[in-house]
Amino acid sequence: MSMVLLTACSSLTEVTVNDKRVEVPRPPMTVEIANNLFMDKTEISNIDYREYLYWITQVYGLESTELEKALPDTTAWRTESVYNEPYVQTYFQHPAYSDYPVIGVSYEQATAYAKWRSDRVFEQMLLQKEIIDYNTDSNSDNYFSIKKYYNGEIAGVKPDYTIPYPNYRLPTKAEWEKAAKGLTNDEYGVNIEKRQTKKAQKQNWKLFNIKYENNEGVDMSITAQVKSYLENDFGIYNMIGNVGEMVAEKGIAKGGSWTHSLTESKISNDLTYEKPASWLGFRNVCEYQYWE
Repeated sequence: MSMVLLTACSSLTEVTVNDKRVEVPRPPMTVEIANNLFMDKTEISNIDYREYLYWITQVYGLESTELEKALPDTTAWRTESVYNEPYVQTYFQHPAYSDYPVIGVSYEQATAYAKWRSDRVFEQMLLQKEIIDYNTDSNSDNYFSIKKYYNGEIAGVKPDYTIPYPNYRLPTKAEWEKAAKGLTNDEYGVNIEKRQTKKAQKQNWKLFNIKYENNEGVDMSITAQVKSYLENDFGIYNMIGNVGEMVAEKGIAKGGSWTHSLTESKISNDLTYEKPASWLGFRNVCEYQYWE
């Protein structure tokens, strides 16, 4: 099982939590965009989400309602205008698409994923500190969670309330926009003149995976790998284009996607959704908190 997004990072950083300066592990695969606010460098990928489903399968079983509730809706690829049936069957499971953004996930599923991720990363942190032992027999009655740890429900372990835990969640609109703009005040978060040649400025397809109009560039017929195109000033990929990203405000997505125009993809623009879609994905932010 890959632990790309789950293991506690060995490098440390200082953050202020409740007016206390504390040294914590830097959340893996994130960048710090403000004090005690870290954002994923990439959108959550198929392999990231498959790790989640693997854990659910190991703990609850292959026929469990927990697994059924977590499965992405791959039929989101089906549309009346385009034949996408091969993606319904292969996009989520095929190794060729492992590093592509997961789609077909609801707001509730994305929220549940973030909670699970918080538990798993904190578990790894405590394992590295040798505060808890590795659990070789996780099941529906015996698995680690942040709540169980601080409530003293881990056998033989006394909770240490001076240790803050990582809280993963969807970013708010304001947090997402801050991360998207980077160090610029540009609507697309990329200083094109500074970072691109004149040819690339004209051929915007080298900047974002979006739907281009009037032959301005080359359209992608699908999502791209999560580490495609330019990073912004924070070192974050695909804040504009690829997939629209759910934010904490339910029903709102940001950043446009492979099916949206450049204008629709502006940082300030809100997209709306009611259910999972082939253009809709997500990424997490993380902040450290003390248990209350």
